[in-house]
Formats: sequence, structure tokens, C-alpha cells
Amino acid sequence: MYRAVANRVVVDVHALQLPISHEEVLDILTKKGFRSIDVDIIQEAQKCIDNAQYVLCAKMSQAPNIVDCSSFVKYLFGKKGIWLPRISIQQRECGEVVDVQHISQGDLIFSTGKYNWFDKDPADNVGHVCIATSHETVIHASCIHKGVEEVSIRKYLRPSRFRGVRRIIPKNHTLLTLEIPPHVEVETADDLRWIVLSTLGKSASLLP
Repeated sequence: MYRAVANRVVVDVHALQLPISHEEVLDILTKKGFRSIDVDIIQEAQKCIDNAQYVLCAKMSQAPNIVDCSSFVKYLFGKKGIWLPRISIQQRECGEVVDVQHISQGDLIFSTGKYNWFDKDPADNVGHVCIATSHETVIHASCIHKGVEEVSIRKYLRPSRFRGVRRIIPKNHTLLTLEIPPHVEVETADDLRWIVLSTLGKSASLLP
């Protein structure tokens, strides 16, 4: 279940399991002040190339002008309305595991870095996170470049550095980013289900 970020939340309308059509759900939410917006994470990342400064342990309040690798990723997914934890090794616990042969746009690639974290196994340390633009390149906040850049994916897949791939946005799922109106509180996408059900009233009894 997706957590809201500021005034945005991502929702899979089908997963809400409501007794009305997708269009009717959106109509109810629109009348309540929600607004559907289109956010392309890769396009948002590319806007930051040569426009963001790298600072280790950057504060989230400084993004997107000042970032480190994991705050950059957290910022990008927040623009989409998807909450991620702050540290790269925490982010690796999110989403689904993806085989390196099936990396696609938007997947997160984890590797060792200048400063590394580990949980139980020191050999499984994580210090860096990138976002894949394709099978060939990644965008990341670089401590060497001191900013955001798009580079070859290859060095992050070297066995000595590679620490896994995670997919935050599942394939073949239609996810909508909604702006939450100021007068409504939403913590998770599941809250939208109850907002719609409260509007339907007696129709809620039609749920399976």
C-alpha cells in the first residue's frame, strides 16, 4: 500500500476493490477536489542533471537543488506520490527483486559506494543507489561529479560493487498520481477506498 508524500499519493484504482468502475471512482475523487497529474520520474531526474549539487547527508528540505544519492531517489519518487525511506540500504528493502537481465526504466540499482551500510552481513553492504533510464544508463547523484549525471550502467553491475535491483512501480499496473486537496487528510492510498465508500453510502453493501 502506497504512503502519501506531502500532497500527493499514488493509487492503483483496481486494487481498491470498489463496486464501481474506474471512471466512476475518479469522478467521485475529482468532485472531492483530487486532481490526477502525470509525473514521469525519469523526466524529473533529467531536469536535475547539471542543476543539482551533491552534498553528503543532504537534508530532504534541500532537494532537488542539493542532494545525495538516496535523497535524490526519495525526492523523485515523492514527486510521483510514492514514499520511500531515506537511506539507500533501507530503500533496497522496498519493491520487488528484479533479475539483472530484466532491468527496465525506473528500477533502482544498488551498489557499494564511498560510505557503506550493512545490516547483518558486512559483505552485503550498500552505499549507493541509481535509477535506471534503460538497459544502458542510469541517473544518479554522484559524489565524484558533485552533481546529478546520466552515465553507463556497467560499472554499477560489476560483481564487486553490485548489490541488487528493486522495482518500486510494478509492471502492468496502472498507477495514478493524485494531488490531495488541502481539506482532506490521506496517509495511504487505501484511505481513498474509504473516501469513495463514504460517498457511495448504501452502495458499500455491494462489496464482495
